[in-house]
Amino acid sequence: MHLENSSCFNVVFLMEKQVSEEIERALTKLGHAKLAGRSPPQTIEGPEERKLQLHFRTRLPPHLFTGGKVEGEQGAAIHVVLIDGNTGFVVPEGPESAAKVNVVVLEGDFNDEADEEWTKEHFESYEVREREGKRPLLTGDLQVTLKQGVGTLGDLTFTDNSSWIRSRKFRIGVKVAPGYCDGIRVREAKTEAFAVKDHRGECEFFSIDYFFYLLL
Repeated sequence: MHLENSSCFNVVFLMEKQVSEEIERALTKLGHAKLAGRSPPQTIEGPEERKLQLHFRTRLPPHLFTGGKVEGEQGAAIHVVLIDGNTGFVVPEGPESAAKVNVVVLEGDFNDEADEEWTKEHFESYEVREREGKRPLLTGDLQVTLKQGVGTLGDLTFTDNSSWIRSRKFRIGVKVAPGYCDGIRVREAKTEAFAVKDHRGECEFFSIDYFFYLLL
């Protein structure tokens, strides 16, 4: 009788232990599932933690002409925006969203990808100045004021062609003007590379087009 009671006790103990282990495993799986499905806690990032970037929203044509207005493809206005690189969204608030940005000319072979984190010094090393004895390379509205993180380039004109630089192409770049966004890194922006031809080349271009039009 004593042996039977002892056996029953052992069986009950083993069953309870097995059930307890199964419950622990189930709770562990449930906990992991909850952790996997739980959204990470949102953190509030200060301005210094954001990846602020200027970005061109307008593509430029493959070639422009001296003396002509600098415009985007199909004559579109050229827009630049300030975005948060972490989200890809425009930054509509804060002092950075109302900063002034300077417009510069860059070498066409500034080929760093848009998602690369170049330095200000690296960007400025590709800036192009006018040739000696020439007028300023780019004239017009060389500064843009952002409004809620969005700006539009004004009237701009190239005074010289791009045939004399190593890549034979230019880019337009924008960078935050001195006195704005102090202590905050805002990455500069650049357009696609394009060639600038002399204005007389534009006349020849249209003359050839017109000639072929007459032949049709």
